[in-house]
Amino acid sequence: MGVTKAHQHLNVTDARHRFESLWQRPDIAEEYQAESLYIPDSLPEPDRRMGQVLRVVRDTKQSRFVKELYEYRCQVCGMAIYAPKLKSVWYCEAHHLQPLGRRYSGPDHASNIVALCPNHHSMMDLGVLAIDPINLTILARHNGESTQDRLLTLRKEHGLNQKYLQFHLDKIFAGGDAAAESPLVADFLL
Repeated sequence: MGVTKAHQHLNVTDARHRFESLWQRPDIAEEYQAESLYIPDSLPEPDRRMGQVLRVVRDTKQSRFVKELYEYRCQVCGMAIYAPKLKSVWYCEAHHLQPLGRRYSGPDHASNIVALCPNHHSMMDLGVLAIDPINLTILARHNGESTQDRLLTLRKEHGLNQKYLQFHLDKIFAGGDAAAESPLVADFLL
């Protein structure tokens, strides 16, 4: 990309004569200058500071179990991301329905985890998507989300607990409805 500089600049703000004035003055020259001329050779280093962080230490065996159970496919859309630079070659993310942080204090257990692609993980974190705890349909805050009439993929071995789906619906999902707690229906299990 470059930057164009106009020499002998004309004021062509009058819409009616805008192009006519340019065509009548062919002596207006343009000069191309590479953008690299405007970028300094050395940019300042970002500010770095030492700090202390208190974080939850996750049990990676729990999230790995869920990811492997679904063969690293998103339980919402079925996408599997091929990532040859990773040890496992396939990539998906573990989403905790009841977050682990101090505010919500959710458990780090497979019954609270779903395997999601990065897009659906972000959408669940932001409260844009939720899973109906009764019938496992994917709920979207915005009608433009293409999850309408889609069901969460769920395997019997997973042990996903309906109360965490309900928690996410009530506390995280934007405008979530409070549905009555009931056991997951076996018809939706693979």
